[in-house]
Amino acid sequence: MVPKLGFLKARIGISHLSAIVLYIFLTIVLTFPLILHMNDWLNAGDSSLNTWILAWGVHSLTTDPLNLFNANMFYPFTQNTLAFSEHLFADVLIAFPVILITHNPVLAYNLILILSFILSGYGMFLLIDYYIKDKYSAFIVGIIFAFCTIRFAHFGHLQLLTVQWIPFALLYLDKFLHGGRYKDLTLLYVFYVLQVLSSWYLAFYTTIVIGAYIFSIFILNKEIYGNLSQRSYQLKLILALTCSAATVAPFAIPYFQVAQEYGFERSLAEVSSFSADVGDYFLTMIGNLIYGSISTPIQLNRNFCEHSLFPGITAIILALYGIFCFKKFKINNQNKVGMFFLGGEKRDIFIFILILSFILSLGYPLHFFGHIINIDLPYKFFWEFLPGFKSMRVPSRFGIIFMLSLSVLAGYGLNRLIKFRSHKFVIAVIIMLFILVENLYIPVAFETTPVGQEIPDVYKWLGNDTNKFAIVEIPIGNLWYDSRYSYFSTYHWKSLVNGYSGFSPDYYPEISSIIQTFPSNDSINTLQKIGVKYVILHSKLVGSNESMRIQKEILNYNKSAKLIMIFGDDYVYRLNETRDSPSIVLPFTGFYSSEDWNGVPTRWTKSDAVLQIYSSNNYTTELSLQALSFCSPRTLEVYVSDTLAMQVTVPSTGFINVTMPIHLMKGANKVRFYVPEGCERPSDKLELNNPDSRCLSMAVQNITLT
Repeated sequence: MVPKLGFLKARIGISHLSAIVLYIFLTIVLTFPLILHMNDWLNAGDSSLNTWILAWGVHSLTTDPLNLFNANMFYPFTQNTLAFSEHLFADVLIAFPVILITHNPVLAYNLILILSFILSGYGMFLLIDYYIKDKYSAFIVGIIFAFCTIRFAHFGHLQLLTVQWIPFALLYLDKFLHGGRYKDLTLLYVFYVLQVLSSWYLAFYTTIVIGAYIFSIFILNKEIYGNLSQRSYQLKLILALTCSAATVAPFAIPYFQVAQEYGFERSLAEVSSFSADVGDYFLTMIGNLIYGSISTPIQLNRNFCEHSLFPGITAIILALYGIFCFKKFKINNQNKVGMFFLGGEKRDIFIFILILSFILSLGYPLHFFGHIINIDLPYKFFWEFLPGFKSMRVPSRFGIIFMLSLSVLAGYGLNRLIKFRSHKFVIAVIIMLFILVENLYIPVAFETTPVGQEIPDVYKWLGNDTNKFAIVEIPIGNLWYDSRYSYFSTYHWKSLVNGYSGFSPDYYPEISSIIQTFPSNDSINTLQKIGVKYVILHSKLVGSNESMRIQKEILNYNKSAKLIMIFGDDYVYRLNETRDSPSIVLPFTGFYSSEDWNGVPTRWTKSDAVLQIYSSNNYTTELSLQALSFCSPRTLEVYVSDTLAMQVTVPSTGFINVTMPIHLMKGANKVRFYVPEGCERPSDKLELNNPDSRCLSMAVQNITLT
């Protein structure tokens, strides 16, 4: 009996190893030629951002773990900068040994990307084999999920690709619900936390999926209903929830702090533009070899990576075959053929998750084949009432959960198709080929990125300087260039005024427009006051005319800025410290973009806004501004260093002058404008007939220090 058991375990081990090897092989083939350029292929934009995040995480863990979120981008903002985007901490743990050994964050990024395909396939293999005990079907379902359209569409979004832990979490959730073992509960906790710490998008998706799974099985399965009614089960679940919350909380708190301070949230207008159209479920990326020519006319002039959701004909047919069957029956002695719903616990659960994810992917309002129908879809409810949900702007990404659910249902269909066939292997191979052909894409375009000793000399020079200081790179404000600066900062880790992220500080467009005029007085004064030491001009990026202008005008500012190094097309200017230039006032948080009101730059504020004033020394001055309340009088409370310094009633009929003494300390000073009556949206006031959805409290202009 023991030898037979050992043989059975060996066979199971071989089948699992074979599945992993085949997923590795398919990943290499379907992402080719990435495998040949793992060391140096990286695109600008989100790929560069995510590489920077991985490298920053490793750098922080090895130097100052308690300041993980105080990253080096968007200087002079120094608190919770990492929380402007994803933290990718689960991926950081994978990248940790790779970066420590190779010092190559690009290699770490590409390894994690490749691994996401392999583990997504293997996780689904384990889940389906557990459900239906059919390794052929399980393996092919892994292919459907791992290599589906939406994953290739988001090839540059590591935060969505790393969805591999959800199947593992569902596997051990189901095992725990049936058996109640601590081992299964522990593994559920591990894989749930890994998925939650992979990205906040996937954190919400995973939580919703697990909640829907428990809710469904609680209703469908009397045994589970009985188990969950037991105190022992409830205590175990409470323990798992407590441990999960305790693990995730340190990573979540900085995001809530940033959201509160900056008001970071996605508007319903943004949600609408990134909502899936029902027609998107019939579209692929342009590069699909089979369906690309059909999708191209629609996808060509839009962000097609967010609107490519077609599951493939083979997967759809298999899923339908797993849900429905045709049977003969008699009515009034006449033979009829009807379609019947097969049902079953797991099928019902994933049909529910499929429908839920499809509806949520449609966002708000309903987009139906190019037409907008003003219907309040469930996504709006989540957006309004679920904490943190307003941080997400792309409802269509729920399509990855739709694909997961469809893959499970396809597994039931495939199992039903081949279960009693004598040539099940041949049938499985043919179906696998159909699926793979449907998901063949023209090789993804990548850029070769300098790594190691190949990086530009200016970054080597910065890396050799062990002192801490701030730099700015010009041009600034260009998303692609800023993402590249972030990547190259992994070789020197100096504080960087530039930044690229999902959100950015309110002041960033303002300060970017000032710095772009370098070497004007305003740009030099601003940079000096915020403590920037070097300005790095990339002459090739700004263009020859702009470069010549800067190099000519800088001669007039030799007391303030001096050219000290030239590295090919890169010029390094050192800013001298000064005590003579005025303090710099920047709108920091809670301010909307500047508007021209009869030639006067004016900004609306939210109900809570902060000015940041940078001073070269300690002194007392006078802060003055003009203020106007929106629609009705409001109270303006001004706080300096968290102390109420002034309170005034601001009318809505005209601007009033507001003046107050203020004592500035050397460095950064914060002045907070708080309106206790709150703010209102013009779109909510019918009498205004204004579609503006901003929440407005005060308009301010002519902010000066005298």
